[in-house]
Amino acid sequence: MFKKLAKVIGFAAVLVSIFALATRVLVPEWFWDDMWPTTSTLAGFYELEEDSLDVLAMGSSAGQTAVIPQVLYDEYGLSSYNLSFEKQNMLSAYYWLKEALQYQHPSVVLLECRYYFEPDSNLPEMFFRKAFDPMRLSPVKNEAIKAVCEIDPEESELSYYLPLLRFHARWSDLSYKDSKEYYERGMSMNELLGYRAFVYAENEDEGREIAAFEEDMEVKAFPAGNINGLYMDKIVELCKEEGIDLVLYHGPSVWHRVDRWKTLVEYGEANNLPYIDFTTARLMEELEYEYHQHSEGGNHPNIAGAAKLTRYLGAFLQENHKIAKKTKESAKALFDAARPLYEGLAADYELKHITNIEEYLEAVNSQKDRYIVFLSVKDDGAQHLSEEAVEALKNIGFVAKLEGLFRSSYLAIYNDGVVMEEAADELLESSGKFGNAFTYYACSAGGNSGAYSSVVINGDEYSNDMRGVNAVVYDKYTRSVIDMACFDTCADGSCTRKHIYRHL
Repeated sequence: MFKKLAKVIGFAAVLVSIFALATRVLVPEWFWDDMWPTTSTLAGFYELEEDSLDVLAMGSSAGQTAVIPQVLYDEYGLSSYNLSFEKQNMLSAYYWLKEALQYQHPSVVLLECRYYFEPDSNLPEMFFRKAFDPMRLSPVKNEAIKAVCEIDPEESELSYYLPLLRFHARWSDLSYKDSKEYYERGMSMNELLGYRAFVYAENEDEGREIAAFEEDMEVKAFPAGNINGLYMDKIVELCKEEGIDLVLYHGPSVWHRVDRWKTLVEYGEANNLPYIDFTTARLMEELEYEYHQHSEGGNHPNIAGAAKLTRYLGAFLQENHKIAKKTKESAKALFDAARPLYEGLAADYELKHITNIEEYLEAVNSQKDRYIVFLSVKDDGAQHLSEEAVEALKNIGFVAKLEGLFRSSYLAIYNDGVVMEEAADELLESSGKFGNAFTYYACSAGGNSGAYSSVVINGDEYSNDMRGVNAVVYDKYTRSVIDMACFDTCADGSCTRKHIYRHL
């Protein structure tokens, strides 16, 4: 009898293990190198020490890219977490705030309000899945699931508790991002505390601009969505019940409208809440926020734009809210660990705006532990290469003598202290693979051997293929090419760039 019972228990244990493994593999996750790393943002919140936050930021992707916890900590001494995520509507924000308050009691909640206006028809299942699949099993999750299924009766409550029932057919879509290696790395990488950094800038060729609002404009308010309006009211009530200051804000956006601004102004006044709108002409001028310099698309600030918004919010909180700052050692350790990554990503942004080759090479050298660097000369790159540039190349580790090599080929690659470098009067080529990151092919042809340049990574061409030194810089942390520049060191040293408008 006991043997039979043991067999039954063993068989059940195997079934449970298989079910758990299949759930982990088949249920989609969104981690650090996805466009919107929702899973790691929400899982990372649970890793915080309890009652360690002064400020909690919530909202959609526009909020996820707007508030930088590192800046709030380093410049204002505020411990914070950005619990915003893609398509976070007011229902998702309410239940995640309610869940967050089981673990934290911040003095202030910053709520980004773009989704206040989304109609009831734009509440798709997948974004509720993103919001609530990672939430721990709790009474709050039970409430959230019931609320979602009341909106769409075709959804199954059971599938939110057993998501494998919803995603069992994903076998054909599996990729490296569903592997154990990727999952474990993704779960461990949330160093920016929920903030999603973009280092790119809006392409000026897109022709879009932010239509800043004058605050004395006479307009009719625009109605909120029924469901989003209801849950905004619930958020306001919850913060009042918990003694938390609620600050409403809207980031700079080409899609924001003056009638929506008016609605949020009136909502703030009616509920005695501060409302900050970064699309007003007054704040855009005060912050010197330039759309094509500080945005990565119509609705999302890049890392430079986000730093401006965060500093304004930090100063506003410091001036208008009494925050009894928590001094947890765990928070200090968390932000100390995050600082190098934030500073590195800020350096990525700065690199993309340098047009002087000497400064560019020095900037590359300062972050070379994070970079893989390709240099490929087309036609000629030595005739007017300065002594300062040669010295900067040496600082990185490139030591070939380029002086006097008129119209010669030059190909150089740097990675983890290993240098591949060659200069000659013939076509130079190199190909290979850098771990699991990518395969590459690079070549240099000086004027004496055909005059062309190529740097191909995972099948995509990144070289500008212009006269001079073509540089391609790959960030090993984000696993993306962050810059493609060419410096015409055959003539005036002028810089030309390909615009990168792609996500991690």
